[in-house]
This record gives sequence, C-alpha cells and structure tokens, in this order.
Amino acid sequence: MKKVIYNILLFAVIMMISCDDDDDINVFDKTADERAAEAIAALKADLIAPPHGWKVSYKPVDGAGSYFVIMKFEANNKVTIETDLGANSGEFQTQTISYRIDSSLGLELIFETYSFFSFLFEQEQATFGAEYEFNYVNKTPDNALVFKSKTDIANPTIIVFQQAAQNEKSFLAKNMSLNLDKFGEPLNFFGSFSSVRIAYTDKDLAIYFSIDAFKRVAEFNYISLKSSTATGQALTLTTPYTLRRDSIVFDTPLRTTFNGNNIVLKSLYLNTLTETMASYCPPATQAAPVFSGVTSSNDKVSMETTLFNNNGASFKTSAEIYIADVQNIINENGQRAASQIVQDLKGALVMVIYNDYAISTTENLSAVGFLFQNDDETTSIAVKRYTATYAGNAVELVFDPDVFFVRNPDTDADVNNMQKYLDLLMQGGKAYIYKLDDQFYELYNPCSGWSFAFQRI
Repeated sequence: MKKVIYNILLFAVIMMISCDDDDDINVFDKTADERAAEAIAALKADLIAPPHGWKVSYKPVDGAGSYFVIMKFEANNKVTIETDLGANSGEFQTQTISYRIDSSLGLELIFETYSFFSFLFEQEQATFGAEYEFNYVNKTPDNALVFKSKTDIANPTIIVFQQAAQNEKSFLAKNMSLNLDKFGEPLNFFGSFSSVRIAYTDKDLAIYFSIDAFKRVAEFNYISLKSSTATGQALTLTTPYTLRRDSIVFDTPLRTTFNGNNIVLKSLYLNTLTETMASYCPPATQAAPVFSGVTSSNDKVSMETTLFNNNGASFKTSAEIYIADVQNIINENGQRAASQIVQDLKGALVMVIYNDYAISTTENLSAVGFLFQNDDETTSIAVKRYTATYAGNAVELVFDPDVFFVRNPDTDADVNNMQKYLDLLMQGGKAYIYKLDDQFYELYNPCSGWSFAFQRI
C-alpha cells in the first residue's frame, strides 16, 4: 500500500514539474529584442491611430502657464506639431519633424529634430524644465497616453496625450500669441516681464499687471481710477494663464472690489490690435501696441503697455542700502557699461544708494554715489545727497551739488564725474523702479535708456 501511495505522489510531482517547464517555455518563447519590438510597434500603432492626432496641454514647470499643442504622428516616423508658441516670429507654430520610439529601461518617445520641445528645453540655460525625450508610462482607461519627462529626476513633468477632435486646431491661438509677444518685450532691460494696463472704456477704472509672455504668467499689482493712479489700491494676485483662440484665460480669476465696482476677471477676449504713439519720455513719442477687447464680465477694455508697476513701490521701504555692481549697469544700446564707468571713475566697483540710512545717532543719509577701490588697497565711498519724491514705482531724485564722502576722501577717482551717471539715472526728471525678485530692483530711465540693477543689502 505504501508503495502505491509513493508512486502516486511521485507521478504528481513529475506532472507539476512538467507544467512548470511548459509555463517557462511559454514565458520565454520570445527573445528580449522581440518583446521590445512588439512593445515599440504597439505604442507606435497607438500614436498614429487617432485621425486628428493628439492634443496636449504642456506645462514644463510648476507655476508657469501652459502651451496648447496638437501632434499628428505618421507611420513613416514623422510627426506634425502645431503649437500656440509665438517665439521667433512663429517658427514653432507648425513643424514636421522626425520621431522615434526606443526601448531602454522602458519605452521612450524621442523628438529627434529641433522643434518646439527642443526650443523650450534650452530656455533659461536649460533650467526651464522642458523636455524632448519622454518615458512612456501607460494608457489610461479612456485611451489617453501618459508620458513623463526623461531627465527631470526629482520632479518629472507628466504630460497626457488626449485624442484631438476634428475642430481642435481652431482653439490654437497662433495669431494671439504672436500679437501678445509684442507686449512681452519689456521696456526695461533686466525684467522678463512687461507692464501693461487694462483701461475700461465705459468706466473710470484701470487694472495694472505684469505679463511674462513666454512663461505665461500674469501678476496683478494695482487697480485705480483710469484718470489717476493716485487713487487706487494694491493687488497681489499671481496666476498662470493659457491662450485660447483670441483670449487670455487666467488660471485663477482676479476678484476684487474698488470704487463701487465688483471686479471678476476670468479672461480677456482681445480682438483688434492697433498702434498708438506713447510718450514714455515727453515730448518724444514712439509706437506702442494697443489691444481692444472685452472682459469675461462683458466690459469693453483696451490693453496697452505702461511704465507703471506698483510692485516697484516697495523699493522705498525694502532696504536702507542698495548696491549695483558696475557689471549690472546697462547703457542705451543694451551693453554693459562697466568699462566706460571705470574709465570715468577709476576703481569704481559698485554704485550705491543710501535710502534714509542712519550714519550716526543724529543723522540719516539719502544719497547716491560709488564705492572705489584705490591703488593703495583702501576703499572710498563718494555720494551726492538727494531729495526723493515717489509716486508708485516712479522716483524723482534732486541731487545736492556737493560731493559727500561716506568713507575716505583720499581716492584716485575723479569723483566729479559721478554727475554724468546721476544724470543718466535721472534724465528727464524721473526713473522707474521694477522689482525683479526678492533681492533685486531695476531702476530704468526711459529717456536715457540706461538700466541699473540694484541689490538690497
């Protein structure tokens, strides 16, 4: 009896081993290369399947707005990319380039030819967060394709390909982005943003915001009477935006009240672009773009560039001392003026602003001048006192005629030449202050064209 039971168990074990061997043969009946080729072919079939291609809302970095992209993949490894990016006069709005699908640690979609994705990748010294190589993640239950950026290790950008409808291209804001880029060229040098004003046609009302046309970020900073910025209040909303046809759509609407008006600004429909003659340095004028349109609340408005930006008003109270490296002083031709400054003012290292700075227990100093490195390795600081008048981000400085030494009057520099740069700072009577970030402010003079980037100390 024991022998019979033993034979039965032995037969069962042999059958189990045989079944395991069969399973192993089924699993490994194809080589790794064959399985990779099948996966590539399957993804390629998915990419070329939709008759109208794929739509993507592409946001390379958190906090920025989105670009609208439509891609039509073909079996010959070509893809037509259409976007609403207006950069380089619309170079990347329609392109047909090559692509490939690779299999490494997983499936990869690579845009091989220089394109919209490559251009974004290069921006801000390749720190903008864009990508032109993507790892395939999965297909969703509704047949969308999910990819993530290949090189963003810490926080990879996730993009979702959704099947485009037949009329999807009509939502591409190609003309809008080209026109909006005209507002995205700052009047000043260092800022990546342009200051604009929305003026209401039928109300004494104006809203001021800065617009970064590349990153697609709007920063609302002020609301006032259209007739006077003296009657107004600060705004503190920063929001990404997207473009749809002829509209700017803000991710976060502006909601505020002012002078009896309840303001809800979700979007701006901008339909007509014209030019006006703006006077940034009276009496001279220059051509400037003007958009006419309608708000989401159906108010008629015009949008125009302006020198006013209330964020710069914080310069008055942000620090008691500001310094500008001479390398961060830019002339009217957009060139660094350091060599010219050092030629006029031997040993000049930084320009310095004392902003009501306590130089003793009984005296505060408001003055502008330079710090010098002398040949004997000592340093000197020579300044001229000023009286300041602030109006928003505009400042008027009236200088005393005499030079005052904060430190060491024995300098190799001809300090009388400082007046040349004080005049360039205040040519026409005023300069405009722009807050660049938490540390830097730019003082821009529209009459001289000079810009001075000061860091608060």
